[in-house]
Amino acid sequence: MKLYLEELMKKGLIQKDNSESKDIAITKKGRDFTIKYHQMKDFEDTFGF
Repeated sequence: MKLYLEELMKKGLIQKDNSESKDIAITKKGRDFTIKYHQMKDFEDTFGF
């Protein structure tokens, strides 16, 4: 899990809330990616792939 979180942080999709916390938050870039992913998935489902 740690490797996945580090990769998402490197790509700017998530970030730590602050340096003292273990909480993470999705970034705007992460939200935009999620929206695009779901749009592509819906498009794919429409054509039965």
